[in-house]
Amino acid sequence: MANKHQKLAQKFQYCTAVNQHNVRSTTCDNTSARNTFGQWAMMILFAGLSCTFGFTLLSLGMPRHRKAMGLGPIEIAAERLFFYLGLLCLCSSLRLILLTTSIANGILMWFGMATFSSLFVALFLSFKTARKTYRIAKTS
Repeated sequence: MANKHQKLAQKFQYCTAVNQHNVRSTTCDNTSARNTFGQWAMMILFAGLSCTFGFTLLSLGMPRHRKAMGLGPIEIAAERLFFYLGLLCLCSSLRLILLTTSIANGILMWFGMATFSSLFVALFLSFKTARKTYRIAKTS
């Protein structure tokens, strides 16, 4: 009888370690662990995409970056709209990260994602500018 209780206690400890929401259940299988990991991974991926989209919107709010992308001038109200939408995307990505992880890990992960997202947008803008300069030099 004691052996049965020990196995049940081990299974219970594994389930509470796997479950992020601390829902106490004595029945746990590997599919719930996979679903939890899959949901966590999708939220992290969506937060990274939201972060990249936010930095793209922030860059579209600046005239020199729009010029580098080959876009024309827009009104000041539209620039502000791009700016606030970019900030909203960045804040939503931080919120998504904080929903899936603890605060300390979430902030660190968000800063890492923000760093790589901003580097991606900066490299894209540099590539577009260099390509445009190369085309101008080639045609001259």
